[in-house]
Amino acid sequence: MGAAVRSFRRRIGLPVAARLASLACLVLGSPAAASSIIAFDPSGSVATYPYAINSSGAVSGYYTDGAGVARGFVRAHSGKISSFSVSGSTGTIADGIDDDGTIAGQYADSKGIFHGFVRTNTGQITTFSIPRATGTYPAGINDNGTTTGYYADANVIAHGFVRAASGKLAVFNVSGAAGTYPFAISDNGVIAGSYAVQGVSHGFMRTAHRAITTYDPTGSIDTEPLAVNSSGIVAGYYVFPSGSGNVANGFVRATDGTITNFYVSGADDTYAQDLNDNGIVTGTYYDSSMEPHGYYGPAPAGPFTSFDPNGSTATFPFGINASGAITGYWYDSNNKVHGFVLNP
Repeated sequence: MGAAVRSFRRRIGLPVAARLASLACLVLGSPAAASSIIAFDPSGSVATYPYAINSSGAVSGYYTDGAGVARGFVRAHSGKISSFSVSGSTGTIADGIDDDGTIAGQYADSKGIFHGFVRTNTGQITTFSIPRATGTYPAGINDNGTTTGYYADANVIAHGFVRAASGKLAVFNVSGAAGTYPFAISDNGVIAGSYAVQGVSHGFMRTAHRAITTYDPTGSIDTEPLAVNSSGIVAGYYVFPSGSGNVANGFVRATDGTITNFYVSGADDTYAQDLNDNGIVTGTYYDSSMEPHGYYGPAPAGPFTSFDPNGSTATFPFGINASGAITGYWYDSNNKVHGFVLNP
């Protein structure tokens, strides 16, 4: 799949007795009732990967069929699932979805080169690529239909881009970066993402006026901002060394630049994946047995609620909407991957 966007990059850390003094330790609330979680799969799916959920509860993502081909899907709040593929593609991955139901994603052509697409709520698909790019990877879309992501040049260096609903494209880079990777865009046009310098990832924020601010939580050796809400608050995770291993914690960055770190009580690693406009974050934490579970709650203050679909051996939330509905995927005991929606 090449450089997949919004991928969950697990960092294994060893248990630690004490965290940095700046961290907020968050106690888990009661587990979410299993009846509030709906499992689903598109017809013919052998593995289902939901990525995003909009305000009406529509979910976008992709699944692989029996032939190993990736196909996009959208699941309505009613439960109706519609699958689609870009014409002529060898694989279609639907990623973000806005409140109008427009989906942004990527597809592979017959040569294995990735391009971007947007799909309207009526099913009309428009494809696009950055000129001279060797791969175009949309990652997020806001409610104005503006898409952000990254593309690879001939030297396989990643650069950021913004595509307006009109189709107008603009490219950008973090100064001095060996790679720029936007992941999310707010309705106000604020972009959150990471950039690489000598193999280390750092965070950046780009305003609608093109001003770029870089940052890292204290002690970070790998910073991964993955979400930004309409207030401009950013959420993600970072990795820091502890003993002979590394530990992952979540973080939120306020509009004044203040970064607050957090972790789920009892977790070896905590990853924040998405943040809604009410400040509720969702993601995955690994317990002391290194088993992954889902969680959600107000960040960074908590408390957090842990959840798993019935029968899950590993739970990975990816998206949360304004109402607190969450989507993602989970593994069953046969290692098959299914989608889920948690309704609050």
